[in-house]
Amino acid sequence: MNGIDSVSAHWTALQLLSFFGPRIGFSLLCGAIVGLERELKSKPTGLKTNMLICLGSALFTAVSIFLATALDAKASTDASRVAAQVVTGVGFIGGGAILESRGSVVGLTTAATIWVVAAIGMIVGMGNPWVGVACSVVVVAILGRMYRLQVVLTDPDGDAHSRIRGLLASSELDPQEIDAQANGELTTLKVTYKGNVTNNKEFVRRLREFSGLRDFRQV
Repeated sequence: MNGIDSVSAHWTALQLLSFFGPRIGFSLLCGAIVGLERELKSKPTGLKTNMLICLGSALFTAVSIFLATALDAKASTDASRVAAQVVTGVGFIGGGAILESRGSVVGLTTAATIWVVAAIGMIVGMGNPWVGVACSVVVVAILGRMYRLQVVLTDPDGDAHSRIRGLLASSELDPQEIDAQANGELTTLKVTYKGNVTNNKEFVRRLREFSGLRDFRQV
């Protein structure tokens, strides 16, 4: 007996459940950890999307390992082939999340998150669930880093608050609190926001070129 027939002969339903069950459960958990953070920030890839990406990556990886383990030695199997195709497939999904808007590129963080969640799913699919959970927590910590800036702007039209909020949004940062104090034509804003290091650098770069900027510093 060769090929797929040998799988059904040597693996009972309980064995299949014990092999795939934990991988399915932990991949959904890891996807939910990252996805909930994205959902709360109203990002395009939220809870369901991240759970599905993580689950799919885990299943593809688990199936490749399962076939390589369960099939006879004569069968031509290579567990790395399916895993490599997961990376390619996720690249297409991530590419669809990157957009060009008003001369700037947005969606890079979303694309990078998709890429990492797929990698976490692959880790879980390989049978290392707690590594996947730990990586998920690290991803959330990176995505949720808090920053505080004090910004002084010339504000003759009184729209400094909305302009800064718009700049944060276009930089894919999550504004938490913006306090504004007007003094004549100058407005001082204390801005608290969350985001990753790359997007914060882009925000600071664009802030330096901001119309009416007098001063800004970290507080």
